[in-house]
Amino acid sequence: MIANKARLVRPLTHATRVGFVGALVFLLAGCFPMMVSDFSPKSGMVCDEVRIDGTFYADTADWTHHVWFNGLEGQSYWRPPAPPGRQLFAVVPENAATGPIRVQVDPGWWIVLGVIGTDHTFPENFTVRGSPPAPQISFFSANPGLITEGQSTTLSWSVALPLTDLTLDGVSVLGLTSVVRAPTATHTYTLLAKNQCLERSRQTQVLVIPLPRLMSLDHPTYHPGQTLRAMGTGLSRTPPLPPAPSTLQFNQGANIFTVPDPTPSPTQLDATLPAGLVAGPVGVRAIVGGLASNMLTFAMDRRTDGAFIERTAQLGTSNAPCGTKQMQIDMNVAGWPKPILATFLEGGAVLTHHNFERGVIGGAAFSPGCSQAASVGFNVPGFTTPYAARVERFQPPYNRNFSVGITDNATGVLVVQRWHMLFSPDDTIVIVSSVPNVGPHQIVINIHDMKGERDITSPIFRDCPAGCASLQAEVIGGTSVRVTLDGTVLGTYPIFP
Repeated sequence: MIANKARLVRPLTHATRVGFVGALVFLLAGCFPMMVSDFSPKSGMVCDEVRIDGTFYADTADWTHHVWFNGLEGQSYWRPPAPPGRQLFAVVPENAATGPIRVQVDPGWWIVLGVIGTDHTFPENFTVRGSPPAPQISFFSANPGLITEGQSTTLSWSVALPLTDLTLDGVSVLGLTSVVRAPTATHTYTLLAKNQCLERSRQTQVLVIPLPRLMSLDHPTYHPGQTLRAMGTGLSRTPPLPPAPSTLQFNQGANIFTVPDPTPSPTQLDATLPAGLVAGPVGVRAIVGGLASNMLTFAMDRRTDGAFIERTAQLGTSNAPCGTKQMQIDMNVAGWPKPILATFLEGGAVLTHHNFERGVIGGAAFSPGCSQAASVGFNVPGFTTPYAARVERFQPPYNRNFSVGITDNATGVLVVQRWHMLFSPDDTIVIVSSVPNVGPHQIVINIHDMKGERDITSPIFRDCPAGCASLQAEVIGGTSVRVTLDGTVLGTYPIFP
């Protein structure tokens, strides 16, 4: 007996549930048809409300509904009367004429519960007895119609009465004839006048010229001839704004350079850096139609034009001053030959030490600008060093060294019979050449950028007969180095990658 009861409450399978719902829909379909019975009043003015009587069932707030007056649809809505249902109301639309009323209600998914919609046209006409006067907007304008961001404009209008409401972009301005607005961007204002259900609107546009703003540059550092790209907003004028030139203005001390961008965009300006900029910080701003942006700063990496200064003859073994710096040579090294120590100091503080071997060529010195320590070692048999020439920069962030040397493959000893050590006018580029005293007499020329911490080119090898003693170089246009050996130009090499 208990088992039988258990079977009676066993859950329905999926197939059983589907079948049950289908049967329910079949049984309910058509059980609750809507019935539209009447409307009232039978006549009225445009904008009057008409009630549609009928049977609509349950909560019909989400049902779609339409009411037409002689073919013109009027606004319709549900209004809850006493339970259990709702009533449908409609407003007589503008331009409606005497004729039949048609009502359409769609219950949507409620049809599965047996609720059937309706599409009913009453046989009796609704008589339209006239219309209230429509509002009239005589004018609506902005003065001025073109402003710069941050400025204001006055919106004025004239609207004929009667009015039930007057709004400007949805905000009531009933009783006013003007307001002041300060739009931050080009904006179209809409004035909407209402008298009962009748509406009239007019629009006016205020053009706003945006202030140019710079937000970023594509690099923190540039060199001559490079193109700078500035990103921001309001960097050009596009229709309907009036056209205006867009330029980038470069400020460096008393020097001001202006470069136009022939194809500007609102978010980007490009300009080739003017030739007059020198190395150091530079300010840049956008100028659009006479309006100036904020200023951003970048570093100009331009090298000083002019001939290199040779320091070979100054490589010595004695104490020497250089501005506020001092070089001190420790000659008292017992047990010759031993390395000689050159100590570079400033204000008593040691900047760096260099070792070199005493010889025909060996020695140490400051660079011409006192920003670097230089030394050339001359090895004797049995004494080797990891370099034959060394240059080290004092100032951070370029506290790096550059070392070169030539090794005799037979002995493993650095051996040199002739040197050149040259510095660019601003002490940033070093050229070191060497000619070995064994093997083929070729001069090896190394060009190194101390500021960029890179070799400008691979070592340059050239035949060097006994007379090749003249090596010269110069910086051209702040961007390249030209090297000349005994009157013959070996090449022009770009400083920047």
